[in-house]
Amino acid sequence: MRKQVESKNKKSPNLISAYRTESSEVFSRPVNSKPPIVNQRKSQPLPQKPNKILRRRIKRNSKSESSYAKVKILQVGYSKWKGYATQCACGSITLVISESNLIEKAKRNIIIVDTGVPSFSKKLLDSLKKEKISPQEVSYVISTHSDIDHIGNLNLFPEAIFIAGSDIIKKDVFIDFFEKRYTVDENVKIIATPGHDSKSISVIAKTEQGIVAIVGDLFEKERDWKEEGTWEPWSQDPVSQMKNRSQIWKIADYIIPGHGNIFKVDKTVDIQSLDKNRIEKNK
Repeated sequence: MRKQVESKNKKSPNLISAYRTESSEVFSRPVNSKPPIVNQRKSQPLPQKPNKILRRRIKRNSKSESSYAKVKILQVGYSKWKGYATQCACGSITLVISESNLIEKAKRNIIIVDTGVPSFSKKLLDSLKKEKISPQEVSYVISTHSDIDHIGNLNLFPEAIFIAGSDIIKKDVFIDFFEKRYTVDENVKIIATPGHDSKSISVIAKTEQGIVAIVGDLFEKERDWKEEGTWEPWSQDPVSQMKNRSQIWKIADYIIPGHGNIFKVDKTVDIQSLDKNRIEKNK
């Protein structure tokens, strides 16, 4: 039985208000709370040309103010029917590289979100090789939910920290857990988005292009709110899923769905009203 330790990531009293449409609020935090570097000798002003250490600190500080994650889809998810009763599917596989430039903990996090079906192992490794990334370099593997078409290659990443549901594990050690949200670094957050199943989570990445939400089967594909029967039949809790779809719609500029390509969020669409009408219609 794992030891229950208190999570470093406290429960947010109001999750939706913490993740507003204004993407700057999602990730707003003071990058460097320390006072600026000053010369300790009052009688001697700082030199006009700062020394190497000071220049390095200034350079690092300027980088930290514009720190972003990079997101790349390694495998576009799909779901299709062959004949009347045979479904073929593979979940989207996404690479997130986050360069943390904070002086206190500068680090490069390499993150894989969902790992597809087992038969895609070679394709996944080849895609990482093109990015000059070895499996041993992967920092985190995050599973948005537990469907087999999304978790097929977890064993490829022996050194990674795995996040699934509310649990965080490395090798056989449960190192942490969370309830509603978890911070990987200043560019990458995880929030609970149940509905498709009770432990579904979504990854929120701050990029130069805007906020990208990697959501698993919370969204099946682009415009799935227009096609009846696209996500509702597979949902364990359609009402919760509807609310979390609306939440992500407000947060994100772009969404990577479970079985389709990335798409830009149309803020003019009232997705919650559309989803609600369909759910009530199918009762």
